[in-house]
Amino acid sequence: MGGVKKIQLVSLFLLFLNLGTCLSCKPKYWSLTSHYDNHINNLENNFALDYPTYTVSNLRKDSWCSEIWIFHLSDKELSRIKEVSGENLKKSISPVLKEFEFLNDCSFTISEDCRVHRNTNMSEFIDTLRSINRTAFMNKRDYSNCTEILCEKGGGSEGTTRRGEPADSHQPQPPSSTKKFKMNLMVFLTQASKRDSRQMYVGAGLPSV
Repeated sequence: MGGVKKIQLVSLFLLFLNLGTCLSCKPKYWSLTSHYDNHINNLENNFALDYPTYTVSNLRKDSWCSEIWIFHLSDKELSRIKEVSGENLKKSISPVLKEFEFLNDCSFTISEDCRVHRNTNMSEFIDTLRSINRTAFMNKRDYSNCTEILCEKGGGSEGTTRRGEPADSHQPQPPSSTKKFKMNLMVFLTQASKRDSRQMYVGAGLPSV
């Protein structure tokens, strides 16, 4: 029985370490190139302006995280479109997706408050990608606090937050649900470790600690 418990504790500890890795978002390199605008223009030229796209209609405005959320959601939507497109569209989508390869170093969850909206104006989708200041975006480098995509409740707008900015720059933010789970898991691991230690001492005829 003791061996089984130890295996369970090791498994939970590895899960805790993996969660820490998943929450990280520090791209090893920026795949955004000087050809970005050309790729976006080519994408626009090959799409009908009323081509339907799916977007999150109530994405929270955040001065640190908004751009990477937009990149991630756009990457997912363009990947979906590519799967159902003809060869000509695929050729115009692929270079844009290559620009987004830095996202492979990040893992995202999305808030239950987010609402998906079917948009029949492709130009809005394109303009959003075109409007991002990529130099300022790449200068931030660390987006580890942006791995939970947040949206406004009820679809409203409550102004711009700075949730993703490192805590030493502004006041710390409340932990996300994933971070709460990590903290609860760590408490559980600590308590379970203490229980096993007490059982080990009792089994050896020693006073428990």
